[in-house]
Amino acid sequence: MKALHLFTVVAIVFSMSCKLAAQHSCQTAVSVMVLTEKPMNSLTISDFHATLKGHELAIRKIEPLPSTRRFVFVLDRSGSMTNRTNQHHSNDPSLLVNQALDQMISAIPDSDSVAFTAFAGRESERTEFMQPVLAKAWIAEILAWKPQGKGDSLRTPLWDNIHSALSMLTPHKSGDVIVVISDGGDNQSKVSSLEIQDELMKAGVPVLGVVLIKPSAATQEEREGPLALIDLTEATGGTALVGDLESSGFRRSGNLPTLPVLPIQLISQLAYQFLFDLDMPDTQKPQKFQLSVKPETGAKVSLFYPRTLYPCSATP
Repeated sequence: MKALHLFTVVAIVFSMSCKLAAQHSCQTAVSVMVLTEKPMNSLTISDFHATLKGHELAIRKIEPLPSTRRFVFVLDRSGSMTNRTNQHHSNDPSLLVNQALDQMISAIPDSDSVAFTAFAGRESERTEFMQPVLAKAWIAEILAWKPQGKGDSLRTPLWDNIHSALSMLTPHKSGDVIVVISDGGDNQSKVSSLEIQDELMKAGVPVLGVVLIKPSAATQEEREGPLALIDLTEATGGTALVGDLESSGFRRSGNLPTLPVLPIQLISQLAYQFLFDLDMPDTQKPQKFQLSVKPETGAKVSLFYPRTLYPCSATP
């Protein structure tokens, strides 16, 4: 009996140990954009270093994202973006918006698909997904769209419409991208920037931004709006390009030398986007992590990846 009891205890302990081991870690996938001066095939798993709260995360696999993608362009057509708030203002955003759209859609491969959603106030207009060549022909028409209602047509529910763009990508697929062209102001959304940021990271959908600014901005919204949109792009593993309304040109949104400086580069850099499979502790809440790279070649490399890893199912 004692032997049987001891065997039972050992079996229970062993079973619990197996369960704990199975729950110890799980695999999660995260998309990462890698920009480097050297060819991408010179980078291997051993070049990358991932940590969570100071602990090493094993990188199991790195592979390219699917060769076909879906793009949703979110076009802010509120008053500040169409000059309807001040028709005598010399800084007309239309030049930069047209240039950005033309360059970006021209850079999208023929095998990909594009959809638009334009908004102003509580009204919006969306298209079906189409080939890039058809989307390019749609630019003038979608930018000419105007809300038919009155009252709030000058206002900007930016976060709500990024949320709407995410719903256009449901069910989500690897390689999905949202591109936002706006001055970043938001004065009407029901969804907060943190809520949509959370949903985008859970879905694994990065946001690329063309953010129009006025360097001599006088209002708090004009100063803080662009920063909020840039922060959203970076949090989701994307990046932003700044369009200067006073110089009618584009510049980097940060200090890294490999950040894009032309709208076309926002799209071309996606050729260097990869899917990383990471081992992470099984957790019940999102965790911030760090990813770094130090190639043996000594090349300058910049990484863009989501700030947060989300809970995943434990794997034995």
